[in-house]
Amino acid sequence: MEYHEKWEEVAKTDDAHKAIASGNWQNEEFYNLSGVITAGKLTSRVEGIYREKCKDLTVVEIGCGTGRETKYFADCFKHVLAIDASATMIEKAKKRVSSDKVEFQVNKSGEIPIFDGDADIVYSFLVFQHCNFDTVKKYFKSAQKALKVGGRFMFQLGTEKNKDYEPSDFDDVGVMSKDTLIRELEAAGFSPDYIAGDHFGLHIAIKK
Repeated sequence: MEYHEKWEEVAKTDDAHKAIASGNWQNEEFYNLSGVITAGKLTSRVEGIYREKCKDLTVVEIGCGTGRETKYFADCFKHVLAIDASATMIEKAKKRVSSDKVEFQVNKSGEIPIFDGDADIVYSFLVFQHCNFDTVKKYFKSAQKALKVGGRFMFQLGTEKNKDYEPSDFDDVGVMSKDTLIRELEAAGFSPDYIAGDHFGLHIAIKK
C-alpha cells in the first residue's frame, strides 16, 4: 500500500486528526494546544533567523493533516500553502481552518505545487517518518525548487548517529543517519545550517 493510500484510510476514521497519536492527544483541547506549541517553535525560529515578522513571509506546510498547525500559521504568515497526500484530510482541515491566507492542495507525488522560488519557508513536522525514502528525497528536491534563494527548509525527522543506511520505509525505521540526511540535503541543492540533536527538533537547511 502506498503511503498516501494508508493516510487516506486514516483520514476516513471518525477521529482522523487523533488517529496518528496517543495519550493526551486524544483530548481535543490538548490536540489544539499542541498545534499552538509546535507552530510557535517554527515562528520563533523564523523570526530569529530573518529578523522580521512572519507576516511578510510565505510558508509551505508539507503534511498538514487536519490543520493542527495550519490553523495557527494562518495568523502568523502572509500566505500558507498547506498540502497533504489525503484528500479527506484536506477536507477536514478546511473545516478546521477558515482563512483567505491559506491555500489547501492534495499532493501525492512528493512534488510541491507552487511556482519556482515563491516560498520563503518549506516546513514539515511528524510527516517524513511516515513516507518511504524515495518520497522524502522527492520532497527534498521539490522543496529546493519551491524556495527562494536563501530560503529555509525546516523539518523534523529522527536521526541516528551510529546508523549509516538509507531506509526504504520510514514506517519501519523512522530515522536516518545524520550523514545520510546531510548527503541527501546537499544532493538536493541545500546547505545544511542546523541538524537537530533530538528526535522532535527542526533541521534547518538553506537553499544554495
